[in-house]
Amino acid sequence: MKITVPDEVLNDLAELAAIPIGLWPHKTFVSDVLKCIRMVHDYGNIFDASKIKRLKEIAHHADELAQHLKATDKKKLFAIVSSDTIQGITGLARGARRAKLLVKIPQRGKWPVTLRKAYIEGILDAAAAAGGHLTLNRRKEGGSLVDALILLNPFLPDVGVLRPLSKEWSFSTLRRIYDPWRVRNQTVAQKRKKSSRKRTN
Repeated sequence: MKITVPDEVLNDLAELAAIPIGLWPHKTFVSDVLKCIRMVHDYGNIFDASKIKRLKEIAHHADELAQHLKATDKKKLFAIVSSDTIQGITGLARGARRAKLLVKIPQRGKWPVTLRKAYIEGILDAAAAAGGHLTLNRRKEGGSLVDALILLNPFLPDVGVLRPLSKEWSFSTLRRIYDPWRVRNQTVAQKRKKSSRKRTN
């Protein structure tokens, strides 16, 4: 789905992450941030779709209709349906079957927690990949990461299973995600330095 975030918000976000505006790292950062926001919306939509009743029947009838249309003379169908519509009906059947599978997934209640972690790590990764950084200040229980998340909150879903993502996270929750990410990121950076040194020697 298309996500629109005003340029001024994206520029403020880049400033928080210490990424120069107007250069290629900025464009990469913006693109990666938008992907993170889209991910939250997409997974939320998939999860909500799993709550639809009679998914099995929807998939069955959509398949049946698509097969019937495909077997009919295309010239006769031209006046009432396009090939794109038939593909859409086939896609409906696939989507209904996929949503039906989600109903059977155990520990569905942990989805918001998992998605929150993936979202925050995605924002941190986007800043690091563009040469910037977002931080947490333990003394003040704030930091540029907190400011960045608050800045992006209005563009996240505010209903359904993803609702907790639209509220401010507790600082301890952020630390549980940020601290392991920071250690992992530093380890990767050190490995890159070592490998570049070996190539130059």
